[in-house]
Amino acid sequence: VFKSMLMILALFLYALLTGFSPSVSRASIMFGTVIIGKSLNRQSSIYNSLCLACFVLLMINPLNIYNVGFQFSFLAVLGIVYFKDDIRSMFPKGSYFFDKVYVLMSVSIAAQITTFPLGIYYFHQYPNLFMFSNLIVIPCVSMVLYFGVTFIFLVQISSVLGKIISDVITIYIQFIANAVNKIQHIPYAFFEGIYITPVQLATIYILIILVSITTKYKWKSGILFSALFVL
Repeated sequence: VFKSMLMILALFLYALLTGFSPSVSRASIMFGTVIIGKSLNRQSSIYNSLCLACFVLLMINPLNIYNVGFQFSFLAVLGIVYFKDDIRSMFPKGSYFFDKVYVLMSVSIAAQITTFPLGIYYFHQYPNLFMFSNLIVIPCVSMVLYFGVTFIFLVQISSVLGKIISDVITIYIQFIANAVNKIQHIPYAFFEGIYITPVQLATIYILIILVSITTKYKWKSGILFSALFVL
């Protein structure tokens, strides 16, 4: 019980540090639910945890539903949970390094499936090189997170160690910024100038659901309905 309380406290202290942004709050509530479930020897459903996080955040602030970060965060997690394992099974088994690369690619594709319509709707573009950029950015962002948490503790002990960690963080952030900037300027990195209406947005999501169900459950009639929504 003490261990669970300590972990939950750490989660929400981190959420406090980030200003309780929707994506971090969602993750904190979901992991908090899992921790509580394990402490009670209960199995938790990732879908139930996701719905609970959504419900709590909307109870606190109903206007979160219009927050772009909120929408992207929940849809990305939903896509990762539903599609990642199926996509990973399409890649061959490899060494430890390549297995990590394949998992990262699977996560990127899964998240892209459920978020690309929102990206088109809000930003009127589609990133053709999302896979390549994610392979570079995600590991670096993870390192920034780890070094950032380390910095918070080390700077209290030694300003010299804090300075070293902050310099490392700066180098990583600069590398990420330069990498993203380079990728953005590659020819045809984006399909731009794509404008869709809310009805078209809903139609695309219905199409994604239909294709997913048709593929997963071999639903023959789903092919006809999918073709209808394509039109």
